[in-house]
Amino acid sequence: MSVRKIGFRTDSQFVAVAAARPAFAEFALEPVATQLPGVTTTAGPTDQRLEGFMRRRAMGGGFFFTRGEIDSSNTRTVGELLRAQTTARLVPGPGGALYLASHSANLRGFMDTPCWAQVYLDGTLIYNPLGVGDPAHNPPPDLRDYLSRSLAAVEYYSQPATTPVQFRAGAATCGTLVLWSR
Repeated sequence: MSVRKIGFRTDSQFVAVAAARPAFAEFALEPVATQLPGVTTTAGPTDQRLEGFMRRRAMGGGFFFTRGEIDSSNTRTVGELLRAQTTARLVPGPGGALYLASHSANLRGFMDTPCWAQVYLDGTLIYNPLGVGDPAHNPPPDLRDYLSRSLAAVEYYSQPATTPVQFRAGAATCGTLVLWSR
């Protein structure tokens, strides 16, 4: 008879068993360290800027893309990413430019004037539609200028109710785009 248990040395002994009679055997297993196969882990450095992104993503309320999701999206620009993965309203501009606007809001009260989304880059407001004066001379950022391969994360909030308070410094009325660079 042989007895074994993980973490102990296997023991065996001969046990004679007579017909219709109980047989007893006593074993004292000796503890032994078990060699397990090696485990390899890999991790990149943690980007402290993205801790808030991860918290907001867990809470929901917008569209969120991590570096891995951006890389696997097979898109070249943030405009292509938003077009493929969200309900964002993308407005063509002169020379093929691509701007982000609200679906329903109109910031200046004219139905033919899109309500441009505000844009943050690495937590800094870089485009505030209220502070531009004449949008024809100071248009919103062209989304083709932000290459997917240069982004660590993207957040898009389509309405002010879902825009986190730290991104309401500009005009969240028409949506907020937050880009995090690599």
